[in-house]
Amino acid sequence: LPTEKELIDSILIKGATPGPFYGGGERFLSTCLNGRTISNQTNDHFFDPPWDEVATWGRKHEPGYYERYEPSYLQIPYFLSSSGQAWYIDDASSVFMTFPESGNQFSVRIENNQTEFYTIQRSTPKEALETYTSLVGRQPELPDWAVGVWTNLLEGRDSVFAKANRLKEWNVPVTVIWLIDMYDIESSQGWQFRGWSAGVYGDLSEVTDSLHSLGFKVLSYFHPYQEEKMPRTHNDNPMYHKLDSMGLLLKTTDQYRNSRYRYPASGQYDFHNPLMGEIWQGMIQKVLIRDNFDGYMEDFGDILYLFDLELNKWFTIDYGIETLLTPHQYANSYPLIYHKLTYLNANAIKKDMVSFCRSGSAGSAPYTQILWGGDQLASWNKEFGYPSAITSGISSGLSGYGNWAPDVLCNSPSTELWKRWVQFSAFTPIFRDHLWKNAPTSIDLWTSPETRAYFKRYAEIHMELVPYIQESLAEYRETGTPMIRHMMLEFPEDSEGYYCEYQYMFGPKYLVAPVVEKSDRTKKIYFPEGTWKSYWDLDIIHSTGEWITVPAPLDLIPVYKRME
Repeated sequence: LPTEKELIDSILIKGATPGPFYGGGERFLSTCLNGRTISNQTNDHFFDPPWDEVATWGRKHEPGYYERYEPSYLQIPYFLSSSGQAWYIDDASSVFMTFPESGNQFSVRIENNQTEFYTIQRSTPKEALETYTSLVGRQPELPDWAVGVWTNLLEGRDSVFAKANRLKEWNVPVTVIWLIDMYDIESSQGWQFRGWSAGVYGDLSEVTDSLHSLGFKVLSYFHPYQEEKMPRTHNDNPMYHKLDSMGLLLKTTDQYRNSRYRYPASGQYDFHNPLMGEIWQGMIQKVLIRDNFDGYMEDFGDILYLFDLELNKWFTIDYGIETLLTPHQYANSYPLIYHKLTYLNANAIKKDMVSFCRSGSAGSAPYTQILWGGDQLASWNKEFGYPSAITSGISSGLSGYGNWAPDVLCNSPSTELWKRWVQFSAFTPIFRDHLWKNAPTSIDLWTSPETRAYFKRYAEIHMELVPYIQESLAEYRETGTPMIRHMMLEFPEDSEGYYCEYQYMFGPKYLVAPVVEKSDRTKKIYFPEGTWKSYWDLDIIHSTGEWITVPAPLDLIPVYKRME
């Protein structure tokens, strides 16, 4: 965050409203913003997780830093209250929003000498969200296959074909196979960082044609940068040097060697340069036409800030380019420019393509077909693990995103953790797993007949919900009301639901309460007034608005249908 001296020329806006406050983009600590300062400075949420849970590398910033200045892939200078009030600062300059622990005052600091500041007053928070999303736009419609069941396959064509055929033999209702470990530097395609996986695919169009013949849609992996050295071999990357010689890369330099977070270490694409836009269009065409993919993960777009270990602060990089924007404005608007340019080009090339992104900024929703919750640790950690993905989905909905989905992160030896993640994902708009790598100790769909049957069961449940999901997403496109809904959004007059964190309404009908504590076999849920019927059995709850502890056996997620 800037010092007070750096903010002398900034605008200070103070306001008051009944709390708590929500929104601000995608949050991971909690959906309520009270007691925190957030910004519109898009950062990698995963920049400094507690790696000591899985390795020996722990945090190095001062205690409480993360809790106060939580980085996020999707930062939006917008927030709302349960009373139907909302605020939106339409400014690419850095904006900092501070909310009290208690009370109803907030403050907004803007690093600009002028701004456009919207205040919204509606009868309900749903109506306030409708007004906000009518200003900035909503996500596009998705085909049925895109809201189905996706699985990530790795390690080359032979492995992929073998597993794809098994999925058909086992009648697992997978609609999408997505591949990430191809090696195609010239079209920014593939992920081989750290050698987690080494896929040999040959002619990619032959791979996609074969998978299409089995009835699958096939997605690839895209990134907006070039490394100076080739993955795995560490030889010079000719594509990097070609783009660098044309002045099309945003490069880090040795002056940032004290930065804790330096990835990617070489060059991101300068999408403000029209020539880079033309080259990017050619890369997209190779993926969608030459290789015949149906879409891709549209990764990154959120790493133009670095964290300095000595100064203990975030800062923007001086990339040495000339634009009409300040470095902060360039960094804060980069996700919008990246996703808009990519979506418009891709949609013109192949109308029925689908992509999914992790980053965003104000106005990028219409160009983000699917938002996913970014990277998590395969752990129960509430800041960076599986529970944080639940908060991510709920807060993204409060911030104007309806087409949201998590990973089912399959790199943990814990069957319990994997099962809880599968349960949760089945009750989101898209059910999708992410292998990262095929480690022998990882629990996933392929581990055993038990995990295969379990995955298939929840895949079938999700596919049965597709018509309902599409109805709810159509409501989102009409009104801005997301499918994953905070209890406050659905029951704004019931203050008991304002601080509910790990439960949500899945569309208007279903209350979903994922289990987030290891070894728990019950779940304490807040049931608003009304009659609620279990999704799994004949159990009926007549609530007057109360907290009730319900059974939550390992193989079942608590889900209750709201009765008329």
